[in-house]
Amino acid sequence: MAIRTDRVVRSAGDHLKRSLTLLVGFLFATNGTFAEPALVVNVKVPSSVYRQEDHRGHQDFSRQFHFSFEVTTSSTSRQEFSSWRCGIYRNWITDNPDVSIEKWSCTRDGIYAQEVRRDKPFRGEVSIKVREGIRGAMKFRVAFAPFTRDSASIYPPKELGVFWSNPIELDVID
Repeated sequence: MAIRTDRVVRSAGDHLKRSLTLLVGFLFATNGTFAEPALVVNVKVPSSVYRQEDHRGHQDFSRQFHFSFEVTTSSTSRQEFSSWRCGIYRNWITDNPDVSIEKWSCTRDGIYAQEVRRDKPFRGEVSIKVREGIRGAMKFRVAFAPFTRDSASIYPPKELGVFWSNPIELDVID
């Protein structure tokens, strides 16, 4: 019984040709450069000290521990996305299981289209909660997880990506 290798070689050659075509198309579409992150997230906390006693059991947003955020772009073109308006806390996550994003009540909410440019950032505040019983120095990051621009008109929304912030360092005391 003879084994035919010409079909296998042809198939491998066709596969290689298709792969090269896709690679050339990708490089052409991106001008031969790899894309940098479209959104840049910077956060600031009002204090480097988190006092558990001050934030224990408060549902009032004004008594929670806030961080301010600024979402910008390093791109020369505007970047578009959508996010929750009142319930923007739903667009944030943390990389530390001992830190959570606090929720608040929204009577009217929806997903709204946003845009940022280098000179026009998207700003706001979100509050965090450090798990009860945690003490000492803590380092973590938060991430903004917006939706695609067209998610303002579709449901469920499609996630655009996850964009991590600069590190946050807190000293947690009772």
